[in-house]
Amino acid sequence: MWWRRLKSRRTDFSLRTPEPTGTARHVAMSRERLQRYFEALGEIVLSPNFHDQPCKIWNMDETGMTLAHKPSKVLTKKGAKSIHSKTSTSREMITVIACGNAAGEYLPPHFVFPGKTRRKLDGYDIESTMERSSSIKGANFSVSDSGWTKNGIAKLWFT
Repeated sequence: MWWRRLKSRRTDFSLRTPEPTGTARHVAMSRERLQRYFEALGEIVLSPNFHDQPCKIWNMDETGMTLAHKPSKVLTKKGAKSIHSKTSTSREMITVIACGNAAGEYLPPHFVFPGKTRRKLDGYDIESTMERSSSIKGANFSVSDSGWTKNGIAKLWFT
């Protein structure tokens, strides 16, 4: 009730879910640090090496993805007490590395699966997945003990 009244008076407000941020990262995000970072970045971008050359400005990021699906919303009667959706109990994660530049070019993605040897990749049926999906054409695959990017995997993929 109070939210609807506030929302009708203040249309510039919205109810949002905050992005979870770890304590160390949250502490590091001070206004002064961010200002210094963007000043230093501005100097680099405006330097003669990069000025008017967006193909030289690259960004790489990685994200962890669970192999268990997240159930979507379902339609149910109001007042229903428990709504269930069957999911896997697996907590196994894979890492996806993506990289693109300011000119709009990108590298094919790199997938890192948990495992000790490349034989572990056979269980994921990668070949047939690549045949069915043009969005991962040229993708690279590797394994690491934890499934995370480490031991130079990102550097090997990028070079």
